[in-house]
Amino acid sequence: ERDSVFLVEGYTDCMAMVQHGFPNTVATLGTACTLNHLKTLSRYAQYLYVLYDGDGAGQQAIMRLTELCWHVS
Repeated sequence: ERDSVFLVEGYTDCMAMVQHGFPNTVATLGTACTLNHLKTLSRYAQYLYVLYDGDGAGQQAIMRLTELCWHVS
């Protein structure tokens, strides 16, 4: 129904997003998003918005996901 998906770290983040009008939100349960996860998401959405925590682990995961997105076809 929508051409975008919001990727968040945890259950609570996901529930808060849905409660505030963003039903197209998916939680990775940490920063463990893989290339296969991204390929699956790409079948449902053209745009991916990564909303991870601003701590070191979240920032590293965003950089890793940026690189992985280049491999999704």
